[in-house]
Amino acid sequence: MGVLDKLDRKIERILLIGHTAHGKTYNCTRIALNLAKKGKRVLYIDNEQGSFDEWETLAKEGKLTKEIDKNIILVTPKDFLELKDYALNYQDKVNCIVIDPLSFNVEARITAKEKILQRGKRILGEAEIPIDDPETFHLRGFDYQLPNEWQMELVRGLAKGRVHFIVTELITAKIYEELDRYAKKMPIDQILNTVDESKLPKKLKELLDLIGYFDRVIWCERTAINGKKKYFGIIVKWRGKDLSGEKVDNVAEFLLKNTKLLK
Repeated sequence: MGVLDKLDRKIERILLIGHTAHGKTYNCTRIALNLAKKGKRVLYIDNEQGSFDEWETLAKEGKLTKEIDKNIILVTPKDFLELKDYALNYQDKVNCIVIDPLSFNVEARITAKEKILQRGKRILGEAEIPIDDPETFHLRGFDYQLPNEWQMELVRGLAKGRVHFIVTELITAKIYEELDRYAKKMPIDQILNTVDESKLPKKLKELLDLIGYFDRVIWCERTAINGKKKYFGIIVKWRGKDLSGEKVDNVAEFLLKNTKLLK
């Protein structure tokens, strides 16, 4: 396969980040709806059943019809392993995968804790240590290898996959403040290349590592006009172009027009 063929098949790797109720799910459902209207099949992985209100609104407005709904597969995984299996095993069945939200570290570590508790033993070096008190058990040391490997399998599998994918991730106020502090000095996707990693707060370092797997990252925001919510976005990363800091009035519409999602 030549270079031009490879370019034509290039997948979109999109990350939407931001606070709770700032438009991440709102934009994901609108993107999925538009893709489905064009005959594209979408796997929508709702990790917290947070998209239901948006889907209900679209249905009441007559935008989510039975015909369009045939192209949307909505799933609610029970744990991180099921989420990972959906994302990696549906790539031959759909045109786009949405994970909303990824809840990257939390979900993987909770699932790992549950699996280790089911086993009743933890690994310490070459030894297996019985778990005496499940109520006070928590991950430590080697225990983190398991969820960390799951996380890498997921993001690497998506990044090397065959379909477009969109992921949302919740950013807490504390991480927002840290990110904003650094972003005032340089574009966010350059921070890890110029700042000593050991000096970065752990949560910020994890976020920046996640951003590295995506070509397009948009910070979702909202404002109120005459008492009504209005969503918008700020471009954090747009590989190939210096667009950091540019405002996007309609994130869903912008991504549909300026990426290969609909092609």
